Amino acid sequence: MQAVTTAGVVLLDLFDPASDQQPVFAWAMGRVLDRYPAVDDEGLLTMGAYLCLLDRWTSPQPAAPTLLVAADPRRGRSARWPLWPAGGTVAVAGADHFSLVEEHAGRTAEVVDSWLGTVPAADVKEDS
Repeated sequence: MQAVTTAGVVLLDLFDPASDQQPVFAWAMGRVLDRYPAVDDEGLLTMGAYLCLLDRWTSPQPAAPTLLVAADPRRGRSARWPLWPAGGTVAVAGADHFSLVEEHAGRTAEVVDSWLGTVPAADVKEDS
């Protein structure tokens, strides 16, 4: 069996979990309801549970190199949305928070692929 270390961590437009979550949640909920007006009770409960988890979670600094792909503020990311200071590389994609993984997913993949080309390969060790 082989053990593999993490070569890199990619984060997509994550807000700083240590910041005030209320403005971020209000912004995100407004956009979700604009995009998907048929959000049901289950969806709202899921988002609430996600926020409760973030309230109790503290983030360790990743040991692996990190890439934070940030949405372009000119395309709809709120200026009140402080990005997660995870260290590493920050790349602004020409997309908004949602289109990073929707209509601009190809562009997002290109940003990630380009960055992955700069990350050294992880060490692979065999168990004895």
